[in-house]
Amino acid sequence: MRVEEVVTFYKDGFRFIDLIEQANQDVVNLFNSPTLADCIQAIDFFVNIRHYRLTWPNMEQILRLMFRLIWSVDE
Repeated sequence: MRVEEVVTFYKDGFRFIDLIEQANQDVVNLFNSPTLADCIQAIDFFVNIRHYRLTWPNMEQILRLMFRLIWSVDE
């Protein structure tokens, strides 16, 4: 691999991480959607984030929102 390719690879990686972080709040807002599919997709998003060991400072609050949704669906 040439140096330029390595630099491009890392720049693309950082750009991807920035996009994921920007999407965080939009996905959290999907928890309030009246559509069940939106809520399920939001939960899947954060499950995948945890799968890749990514975290955010507010991850605990996000998990609480998810658990509240799961509990309310069961009732």
